[in-house]
Amino acid sequence: MGQESETATPLPGLELEFSTEPLILKCVHVNVIRTIPQDQPYQGTLPDRLQGLTTRKEVTERFGPSSMSQPPLRMPSPLGDTGGWDVFAWENTNNVPTFVMVQYNTDLQVCDLAFFREGI
Repeated sequence: MGQESETATPLPGLELEFSTEPLILKCVHVNVIRTIPQDQPYQGTLPDRLQGLTTRKEVTERFGPSSMSQPPLRMPSPLGDTGGWDVFAWENTNNVPTFVMVQYNTDLQVCDLAFFREGI
């Protein structure tokens, strides 16, 4: 049986996902560009390492090979075709293993980021 989760949207384009028992932050989702009409892109500042990264090519040049990757695929409506995603280890100061998933649209532009601690 899957673990229950709750979400909160403190700012447009920013979603926090929590496990419910116990209440622990599992993932931070950041919508970088609009991919479906109801999406609102995040207008805040991204971490320095992500500044200026707009394409998959730029992401892999900065972070190197991904630890996990998904090629472009067709998702159920309303998502439709996607450009796939890459996962990279995210170095941080709290020594908690953290990862960032970078998702791409069909033009291989960065459209979403997801920061998480657990494997996917």
